[in-house]
Amino acid sequence: MRIPTWVLVASVVATGGVLVYNVVSAPRPNTDDAPVAEIISSAANSYGAPRHPVTDDMKKRAAAMDGQKLADMTLPDDTGKPVQVAEILKAKPTLFLGIKDGCPCNLESQHFFNDLYDHYGSKIGFYGVMDADEKVAKLFKESLLMEFPVLCSPKETKIFEALGTEQSVYTTLVNKDGVIIRQWPGYSKQILSEINDELAKLSGLERVSMDLTMAPEEPTSGCFYGMPIGWDPNK
Repeated sequence: MRIPTWVLVASVVATGGVLVYNVVSAPRPNTDDAPVAEIISSAANSYGAPRHPVTDDMKKRAAAMDGQKLADMTLPDDTGKPVQVAEILKAKPTLFLGIKDGCPCNLESQHFFNDLYDHYGSKIGFYGVMDADEKVAKLFKESLLMEFPVLCSPKETKIFEALGTEQSVYTTLVNKDGVIIRQWPGYSKQILSEINDELAKLSGLERVSMDLTMAPEEPTSGCFYGMPIGWDPNK
């Protein structure tokens, strides 16, 4: 059972490349081996200017991915198991979520995608794609209470090139034939609502009720793959 995100206050400390998630004002689950609880969205994204604003050019490039065929490839998941993209798509349409280790926007937005997975996961496939190895991906999943698998690509960029993304917190919905249905650059109240609508239509399930209070008003994307956290090519 998840702890509601609104009761949490958390700090994130980078220590030697490993993220430590420290919940400071909420009880942890009553088990010895439970993962650390979710992190709430910060006021920086909820009420202020986005860290990485979604530009008109980013929106156009994301829209241009509609109808594109996703290249097949095999990548290890967070358990080290090799996963062929074409094979997972045969089972059901799949939503790919871009993740970068340590990206604040990933940390703040993950609980929304957890909620979507909890509701639609029986009908829609969910996979993270991360520029990190299995060890880091496993830590991310445990710390953010993430239950869907992550494809790991710490050195090669082919999965990100195939998805047409340079930054994290992009979501790409792909049908069983490997054709991209829609891509969203970053996240916001509107984008999360649009994803919810699309997954409901595709799955035949009712729309999930989501608390978007802490989601940003203006779309914000994540940090750039292969670059330090916070790196901005325009600065």
